[in-house]
Amino acid sequence: MNENINVNDINSHFANICKKTQESPEFDYNHPASTNPFVLKQVTNQQIIKVWRQMKNKENMKEEETGICNKMIYLTIYAPNITSIICHMINLSIMENNIPSILKITRIMPIPKIKNPSPTDYRPISIIPILLKILEKLVFDQLSHYVMSNNIIHDRQFGFKKGHSTTTYMCSLMDLIYHNLANAKVSLIASIDLKKAFDKIDRELLIKKLMLYGIKSDWFESYLRDRLQFVEYSEKKSTYLETETGIPQGSALSGLLFTIFLNDMPQCCVNTEMYQYADDTNTVKAEYPHKIYELISQVQTDINNILIWLKNNNLELNESKTQIMLITNKKFEFLADSISITVGNQVIKCVPKIKCLGLIIDCELSWKDHIIHVTKKANATMYSLYPYMYLLTHSQRALIVNSHILSIIMYLFVIWGNANCKQIESINKVIKRSAKMIDLARKYDSASECLQNNNILLCKPLYEFNLCKIVFKQLYCDINYFKNFQLPQDIDTLQTRNGKFLKTHKLACASPRIFAIQSWMDIPTEIKTSNTIKSFSKFAFNYYMSKQNSTFNVNDDVCNLSCIESAIWCENEYLT
Repeated sequence: MNENINVNDINSHFANICKKTQESPEFDYNHPASTNPFVLKQVTNQQIIKVWRQMKNKENMKEEETGICNKMIYLTIYAPNITSIICHMINLSIMENNIPSILKITRIMPIPKIKNPSPTDYRPISIIPILLKILEKLVFDQLSHYVMSNNIIHDRQFGFKKGHSTTTYMCSLMDLIYHNLANAKVSLIASIDLKKAFDKIDRELLIKKLMLYGIKSDWFESYLRDRLQFVEYSEKKSTYLETETGIPQGSALSGLLFTIFLNDMPQCCVNTEMYQYADDTNTVKAEYPHKIYELISQVQTDINNILIWLKNNNLELNESKTQIMLITNKKFEFLADSISITVGNQVIKCVPKIKCLGLIIDCELSWKDHIIHVTKKANATMYSLYPYMYLLTHSQRALIVNSHILSIIMYLFVIWGNANCKQIESINKVIKRSAKMIDLARKYDSASECLQNNNILLCKPLYEFNLCKIVFKQLYCDINYFKNFQLPQDIDTLQTRNGKFLKTHKLACASPRIFAIQSWMDIPTEIKTSNTIKSFSKFAFNYYMSKQNSTFNVNDDVCNLSCIESAIWCENEYLT
């Protein structure tokens, strides 16, 4: 950061984003009123201890505006008297529906987005007092249970919901797209980007929506109103400024309150299906190719409805980052040139690829661009870390490689792991180099030995293993990755040349659903009958690890390429 930058200028910029530009609109959406109202309950010492154990940075010694720091709580919270005092303070806040003003002061740490930034080129990182963090987490647990048990959040909102993640979001979205392809339809995706969504939330309107869902709002009114913030950097501290809109980011409650605020947004889509992960929003509409102009008209209608909804809720669309993309087979690729959508004052044309939650989706679903991105990112990380590997122990090297390199590959691998063999081979090379880096092996040393020593799977078994975990969670953990998921014994089947049974008449060949069913059918029955996801993961991983080890050719110390070439197995025998 430029040392000459005035922290007051940065704070003014952040506070101006949260300035209220117009009055809160009347809330007139047709939602059923809840018959089971939510009221905050008193908490116990045991609940506070449980929440504290989930906290991070417990030993941080940075003094807050309250005069205490995390380290003080860390050293004293297990003393019964201290826990009782904290419990009494929290229960007093709940009973009186009031939060002390000093706890509503947020410290902002500015992170520069570019080199030599101006005051507008910083990303705010909010740090709230530790006592408020504990209180927020306790309130979050109660509110989350109420929201989930009453099915308040719509089923296509995957953010900040227990048992949901970016993987469940992308599996559901891509399953719909593959299903459309299998039915000879083209899919038009509109990627909607909201401008400063968390900072622009109208607090008064949020309180009205909370009340509509049966959530008693007195405590939340105190939580949201009269909030102050200041910027601190390099021992420089700005003055306090009040924020008029927005939810304090980085808090336990912010995500859940945000999803409640957006919960009625899908109602404005009458033609398309809306999928959301927090503020990441995509609408999908499928139609037969000869009805392309009808498809455009329907998507345009819903885009207009979304713009009206945003205006009514004091939010703003980021037109420059809103994109549309047509997913179809090569026969109808030319249709993309004739598609355009008007968003505000801007005409948007189809793009060949979009980025959704860090996943690059191309119009052919080849995943080529994403694999190139992942390979470059993983290799760059590997090369930057390699000089320090000789200073670390084997276990430390394994930890770093798994957390900083292999995690890049693992992210949403169940979605793009069905790419063709040539592209996946570049990922296999990264995995092999990572394994060799853990063992400090030389260039021509055996990669297979390093893989075995460190229990690292290559792409094919890794893909199958993760798909099997998805099926287990879908069947036994009540987590919906795929809608209306059924195993072959419960559906119409078709026998292939390999004697396998697959549902092929409704889904496209490359759908993760098809591969998940196939992988599940191939593992032994004793693994499928595991009692917990933890035991299943252990047994399934060992199974795939031993299966991989059996494919290694000891004579030439090279992984048998036949196992890699079949990793994506888009063979015609599975389609006919």
